[in-house]
Formats: sequence, structure tokens, C-alpha cells
Amino acid sequence: MFIVINGGFDVLVDFSGRNKFAEAEVVDQVGQGAALGEIGMMTGERRTAFLKATEECDVIEVAYKTVKEVTLRRAELNEQLMVIVKVGPSLLLA
Repeated sequence: MFIVINGGFDVLVDFSGRNKFAEAEVVDQVGQGAALGEIGMMTGERRTAFLKATEECDVIEVAYKTVKEVTLRRAELNEQLMVIVKVGPSLLLA
């Protein structure tokens, strides 16, 4: 999982079901503070979207092990992350 420190990304989805970047459409934009890759990290599923930087960006990587350790100590964070994972794809397609 990655957290955007600064910069911005277009979020693109391929509605054809072929999961190809070239066929994807911009559905949203994200920036500072956004979590990227959290759905795949938590579920192991294939990506639900592509990202394309719209400017120079800085991100930090948060390893699965780190997320697991933190959420074991703070159950409310685990609950919030699971809400993001459940709702995230539907927000992109709304």
C-alpha cells in the first residue's frame, strides 16, 4: 500500500473488463493523504483501477506486515480499513 505525500494521480478504470490501461477512463483524482493499493493488499484481488501521475509525486510504501501489526493493536483502524476496502471499488464506479 502507498500513501501520497504530495502530488496527484488520475484514477482510471477499464470498464471493458479486460483490465487494460490503454482502455481505461479517468473516473477520479486523488492527492495528498490518499491510500493507494489498499484493496489489493487486504484482499489479494487484482487491481480495481490504474493510477497515472498528473504531476511529480512523492509516496511512501506501507508494507502489509506494518499494517497488520498496527491494526492488531488498534482494532478501530482495522475496522476503518475494512470499510475502505468494501466501499472503495463501488465509489470508483458510482
